[in-house]
Amino acid sequence: MKSLKRRLLSLFLAMVMVLSLAPGALAVDEVQQPGDNEQKPPQENIDNSKWSGTSTDHQHEKPESDTTDNPTVTEATCTEAKKKVYKCTEKNCDATLTETEGDPKGRTWAETGTEITTGNDKGKHKVTCTVQGCNGEKVEGHDWNTNDKCKVCNVENPLTITSSSTSNKLTSMDSSITLIPCFDGQAININTVDSEFTWKLPSSQYFGFNDGDGEDGKLYVTPLASSKDSRSCTITAEYKVNDITYKKSITLYLQISAEIDLTASVSTDYYFSEVSDKGSYSVEDQLLRAIPSNYYLDYIQFSNVTTDYGDLDGVSKRDKIEEDEIGDILFVPKKKGDAVFYFTAYTYKSSSSSSRIEREGILTITVTDASDSSGDVVFYGDVGEDVSLDSGSFEDFWDDEYPNGELEYVTFSVSGGTLRDADGKTVGSKKCYVRAGRNEIELDEVYFEPNSTNKKTAKTVSFSFTAYGENKSGTNREASGRVSIVYTAESPDDITYTSGSNGTVSLKASDFTAAYKEVISGSVPSNLTIVFQSVPRNGTLTYNDSSKKNAKDVKLTSSNIKKYSFTTKSSGSNQLNDVVYSGTSGTDTIDYIAYSGSTIKFKGSVVFNGKGAIPQDVVVYYASTAGQPARFSQNDFTTANSAMSKAAKIRFVTPANGTLYLNGSTSAAGIDIAPALLYSVTYQPKAGFNGTDKVVFAAYDASNNLVANGSVNITVAGNPTTSTTPGGTTNPGGVTDVSQFTDVSGNAWYRANLATLVSKGVISGRGDGKFDPKGTVTYGEALKMVLESCGYTAAVGTGSQWAINYKNLAVSKGWISSSVDLNAAISRNATAELAAKVLGVAPVTSGSPFGDEANAYAVALYYTTPQIFVGTTNPNGGKPLFENNKPLLREQVCAVICRVSDYHTQHTTNVMPDGV
Repeated sequence: MKSLKRRLLSLFLAMVMVLSLAPGALAVDEVQQPGDNEQKPPQENIDNSKWSGTSTDHQHEKPESDTTDNPTVTEATCTEAKKKVYKCTEKNCDATLTETEGDPKGRTWAETGTEITTGNDKGKHKVTCTVQGCNGEKVEGHDWNTNDKCKVCNVENPLTITSSSTSNKLTSMDSSITLIPCFDGQAININTVDSEFTWKLPSSQYFGFNDGDGEDGKLYVTPLASSKDSRSCTITAEYKVNDITYKKSITLYLQISAEIDLTASVSTDYYFSEVSDKGSYSVEDQLLRAIPSNYYLDYIQFSNVTTDYGDLDGVSKRDKIEEDEIGDILFVPKKKGDAVFYFTAYTYKSSSSSSRIEREGILTITVTDASDSSGDVVFYGDVGEDVSLDSGSFEDFWDDEYPNGELEYVTFSVSGGTLRDADGKTVGSKKCYVRAGRNEIELDEVYFEPNSTNKKTAKTVSFSFTAYGENKSGTNREASGRVSIVYTAESPDDITYTSGSNGTVSLKASDFTAAYKEVISGSVPSNLTIVFQSVPRNGTLTYNDSSKKNAKDVKLTSSNIKKYSFTTKSSGSNQLNDVVYSGTSGTDTIDYIAYSGSTIKFKGSVVFNGKGAIPQDVVVYYASTAGQPARFSQNDFTTANSAMSKAAKIRFVTPANGTLYLNGSTSAAGIDIAPALLYSVTYQPKAGFNGTDKVVFAAYDASNNLVANGSVNITVAGNPTTSTTPGGTTNPGGVTDVSQFTDVSGNAWYRANLATLVSKGVISGRGDGKFDPKGTVTYGEALKMVLESCGYTAAVGTGSQWAINYKNLAVSKGWISSSVDLNAAISRNATAELAAKVLGVAPVTSGSPFGDEANAYAVALYYTTPQIFVGTTNPNGGKPLFENNKPLLREQVCAVICRVSDYHTQHTTNVMPDGV
């Protein structure tokens, strides 16, 4: 059996071998087997466009369900959507398929951020993205909340505004508020490189704004008009530093009421004794009626006598106008608007003339400006606007026809538009009553609506009316006339002229044609003419006809000014170019009407700034004795000529026989020096020169206009051939000339200051011809120098208590304590406190300019003009150092005492420094 099985197995294996070797024995007909060198063709209908990979011999397939590692999943971020990456299931295939789901989450930013304190983005903050896995961040500027902190990073706004008023309220016409912009606690220096400061000011008829000379950043706010209701304005400071803009706003309030309120309405010159165009009582009568019956009027005094709309002729603010003089006051109108005057009425009881009561008053004179005579009743309006009629104008017309009569109603025959009542209904030919009853039309509520044609251009619309009423006898009468509604373009900007060095300036026709183009589109008409409505009060207008030979100047007066129609043409008579303004002081504003032919086009104003000829003979005198320097002073220049009060900088020429120094070392010639720094300028004669030396100078205002020029004449006497004269020991402690100090070199930085103090007897030395510049200053010495520099004197005692009388004087004034030790060295803090108290300078408790000192008196004396304490350079950079821990040296006290003296002189003279 076993052998049979083995034979059968062998037979089976042999058959298998035969079949495997037979060509095509088991092949399928449809598929050809490739040979060794043939390329295997791809399967049909394979779409691999969405797959990436190198295998293309089969159709890629993804798994039917997600597995742990197929696909690979990437969750969505703030910038990318969720991704699934599948790997082809075919063995050894590296193709992949990427599918996305949903959208990116989008960045969301944190509500809080971090302040940036260094680098280019200093002054901003950054916030980060809150999406998990995102490291995004953005940089942005601060957004301040009402507490002046950044809403994002909570940093405080470094820009602040210091107000001189704790309530920020103006409650009287004499009140004022000073605003000081500060950055990081310090007053802003607007001349700092890479910075720009501006005030954003609102337009207001109640608040006036003045930035002074514009150099210190301060803003002065004053009332322009009173108001019984509370008024407010918001002022914003903008400070741009290194391309980052900081903003800070402050709101001011005004509420000024008057006990006496007077009104008048006029169109021409008006005396206070007359009844005005509207109203039943004159200004004089209104005033007397406002005084209580048990009081008498002593006199009134005005706070202002000029306005943009009219002036009080021949009245000054100093005048005490008694009761019998009030009716003679003349008001001269300038232009349409409200002229507001403020006054005080001084009254006393009939039973006691000593019990005087002051009553504040306001007078408002409304200038109606009815200068156009093209109609019997004239109204004005801007192009395209409705114009309201008023019964008073028609009553004036009736009074001219029937004096002391009474107007009842008016009817109209309208063209060029439509008359409407208070409800907007057409009036037509209906009666319009002065005093309307029920179901009657009120004349005061009627308005004219121009038609579409008249809404487009500036022109005069005219139509007829008939008035009905009674004469003074009560008889019924009627009168016919015409209404003229003058439509003008909006007023252009004022045309401004400033008189030249000779006090005159010529008008330019091109300025008036430019005004036309400003408010009216299209070309300027060739027949444009200008009629001035008034004459200047501080200067004069003259006209000389250039088209005629040997023509004489014609002075334009109030009686002839409106008779001239000056043309913008450059030929013929009445040229605007031939009109000349002459004025050397003050500002003049005159109104004009621009006509094209006989049609009014617009109204405007011309402003003249009078400017006197530049003084050529400003001379300042000094003397130099025994070779000592002559020290300049601002007060000497301003008292030499009032024009110097307008100077913002002075430029000196090099003297022929000496040298000008700034702070004792730098040349002061050829550079611009502020008047407040003149105390730092000294003249040093050449060795051996005796005689008069001259230093020529020119003075300029803040706009670089020449305001004065002249010379400093210095008389030099007793000048030795060497710059110093050694002193002996024959006059210990009592030298009279700085050259007698053997320890003071000829070029010592403090020498000029010391010479000034020696010449005034404030300093006389230590003894033996010594000044001891590096020695400390005692309390007694400081008392004597500060008090004497401010005009106080006391008897000098003997021994260690030689300054006891100066101490007693200072204690009696409350400047020092009685416990002061006269022989102890005085600290720099104590010196600052003493000087500030004697000068009356209030301490400043914030905004210290010093890096190591917050003493309120030292800070106050840093901000004075001149600066009394300047500080020393900080070796680490940053704010200067006050160095209170170091002693005050005798050489240093020379500069301090001279500045104290200068400050005292400037604040006790009648000539205010810096043009104030």
